[in-house]
Amino acid sequence: MESKNTSAFSLGDLSGKGRFSRNVAFAWGSYVAQAAAGFVMPRLISDSLGQATLGVWDFVWSLVAYLGFIELGLSGSVNRFVAQYRAKGDVASLTRSVSTVGLFLKVAGAVAVLLTLILSAWVLPLFSSQLGPDLLTARLAVIFLGLEVAVSLMFSVYLGVIVGCLRSDTHYVVSTVVNTLTALGMVAALVAGCGLPTIALVHFSVAAGGGVARWRLARRVCPELVVDYSTASWRVLREQARFTAKSVLPTIADVLVNQSVGVLVALYLGPATLAIYSRPRNLVRQVSILTSRFGYILIPAASSLHARSEDDELAKTVREKSLHIALVTMPVAITLAVLGDDLIRFWMGEDYVYRHLVPILALGALPTWVQEPAWSILSGMNRHGRLAMTRLVGSLCAAATLATGLSLFEWGLLSAAMGLVVPMVIVDGFIVPMFVCRAFGFRVRGYYQNTWLRPALCVAPYAGCLVLARQALGSEPLALAAVLAVSTPFLAVTYWMAVLPLSVRDRILCRQSA
Repeated sequence: MESKNTSAFSLGDLSGKGRFSRNVAFAWGSYVAQAAAGFVMPRLISDSLGQATLGVWDFVWSLVAYLGFIELGLSGSVNRFVAQYRAKGDVASLTRSVSTVGLFLKVAGAVAVLLTLILSAWVLPLFSSQLGPDLLTARLAVIFLGLEVAVSLMFSVYLGVIVGCLRSDTHYVVSTVVNTLTALGMVAALVAGCGLPTIALVHFSVAAGGGVARWRLARRVCPELVVDYSTASWRVLREQARFTAKSVLPTIADVLVNQSVGVLVALYLGPATLAIYSRPRNLVRQVSILTSRFGYILIPAASSLHARSEDDELAKTVREKSLHIALVTMPVAITLAVLGDDLIRFWMGEDYVYRHLVPILALGALPTWVQEPAWSILSGMNRHGRLAMTRLVGSLCAAATLATGLSLFEWGLLSAAMGLVVPMVIVDGFIVPMFVCRAFGFRVRGYYQNTWLRPALCVAPYAGCLVLARQALGSEPLALAAVLAVSTPFLAVTYWMAVLPLSVRDRILCRQSA
């Protein structure tokens, strides 16, 4: 990257307000492309290669996900420090920070390549009895997907630069293109009669191209930055490591909760059962991706506001964004709880339906979704240490409960799902709100009213109509569409009357009358 004179450094809008709606729109727009691929590909793999092979694909991803630990969360710290140094106009520190993390991630990528080979050569054979004739297929898939993780680590610093410059829209445009090309390539491979190794190769190739694209775009959105590895500093690495030590704990928690369960289910219940479990889990994770993207945009904005000591604005942002995300996710959780089994039947077929599994996972994830804005803003303020430790403890309890239940008590999927979600509901539904109220000076009662009671009252008519319509119309695809068509107007009318400010409604009505 070419160096620029500091005097040419234009700060512009560093609060993120001007671009927040645009960034969220692009984030959720790219989510649509990713979600579409996430729905289509499992069905195609199952129909083309079989349910057991789909379970192998899920198992391989569960193993490869552990490679993400290598970067120790440092890539996630880049956006926070880029936003902070740009807010202060400190180009030298900006360059030193990005160069230090960039060098570390290059090394982390090389380590990921080595560990990928170890996974393929020595770890996968330990599961030979579960994988059977698919062992060779799994080993090749691990190699390509592990290389994808390695390359993504090496380029992830540029993703942080783009987001830290409050240009999440640019990042998500690249994500949309990558997800679309990946889906098209995988479909072409299946149509051509190829197996999992070829699909994994397509995944790796397109992801590598996306990394190169973000590297080039980072030069445009942050022209004042020059990456010079000679400026890398152990002091800077330690400083950012202290921040990431707190930020990486939720990542560890997420892997423990979502990936370890895949390994445990495959080990004790088999790959075919893992394929059944993974479909409801992936439905829920699609919503988690949506909320995490919302929060990801808030981190650099909160960092900029905190650097300028705008505490009142930060508290206001927490209240507003927590309400907004609750209004978005509560209807989704209720829809999955009522229609989840029917959606799985329509999506994957009767063989993948496991009654009541989707409602347990969806309702259990709701507290985590609702707390995403508060968590992200605290991360931008670098005040998330205790919160991160609490989430880690909750995840360890969930993982330990799951392992004990599967190994000693021969749990089925429903018992495993309950053991998984109960500890996290306690953490995100009760403990995390206490931290948030203490950090921002909120009254606990007022926080729950804003974040839970008000959205719940708004969603109640929709939920009631959804349940009644579901009972009356049944579970056929056309009936499901009718259920949503009948129920959605209740939600729209309630949000119009109870959520939109009167001034906004007046402007909309005036524009329509004109």
